[in-house]
Amino acid sequence: MKRTTILALLGMVIGALTISLIGCDLSGVTIDARIDSFISDINYDRTNVYLNFHSSATSDYNALKKPATLEAIFPVAGIPYSRGSIDTSDPNNVTTNLDDGTALVWGIKSAVFVMIKDGMTWYINDLWLSGAQVIQ
Repeated sequence: MKRTTILALLGMVIGALTISLIGCDLSGVTIDARIDSFISDINYDRTNVYLNFHSSATSDYNALKKPATLEAIFPVAGIPYSRGSIDTSDPNNVTTNLDDGTALVWGIKSAVFVMIKDGMTWYINDLWLSGAQVIQ
C-alpha cells in the first residue's frame, strides 16, 4: 500500500514537471536561428517579424508591428529573401548578405545585425543594410 502511494505521488510530480516544462526552450535561441527566423517571417508571416527584436532595446519595436514599416525595407515584391554565409563571431557585428528572390527590388545587400542576449535567447537589436541603419 505504501509503495503504491509513493509511486503514485512520484508519478504526479514527474507529470507536473513535464507539463510545466512543455513549451520551454531551455537552450535558448542562437544568433543563426534568430536571423533565420527573421528571414522566414519576412517571407511568410510578417505579423511575427517584431518578435525577432528585443522589445526594450529596439526603438522601432512597435513600428515593426505595422506592415508599412516592413514594406518600406523589405518590399513584398522581393520575396523570397535569403541570406548568404553568416559570421556570428561578434554579436555586435553579425555580417551576412541578404538577397531578394527576384533581384528586381534591390538584389544583394550587405547586412549587419547587432544582437542582444536576454537570458539564453538572442534577439536582433539593430539592422544595417548596405551601411545604412534601417531598424534601430
